[in-house]
Amino acid sequence: MALIKSCVNHPEISKDLYFHQALFTCLFMSPVEDQLFREHLLKTDCKSGIDIICNTEKEGKTMLALQLCESFLIPQLQNGDMYYIWTFMDSCVTFKSYTHFEFFPVHGCKLVV
Repeated sequence: MALIKSCVNHPEISKDLYFHQALFTCLFMSPVEDQLFREHLLKTDCKSGIDIICNTEKEGKTMLALQLCESFLIPQLQNGDMYYIWTFMDSCVTFKSYTHFEFFPVHGCKLVV
């Protein structure tokens, strides 16, 4: 986890969302790191969050993807910022080909409604 944190904090390397996704995965799997999970969410913009959610779901990490949906999108709803909500809804269409298609978009879209 120390290596991932170093990569996320590096000005150039941190541009690659892979390291942010890896950090979210590690933090999600460790309940002790709940505060760090929330802190990293605050540092991550919503567009990157949607990309991370899509990549996470592609890898079959449905529960993490759902947690990220709630964490990124609920504050957007509360603030009335619909741009990223529509972007996310549009990305739900791409989940057709994924293993968890029946589960993920239904639950993910319920968060938005």
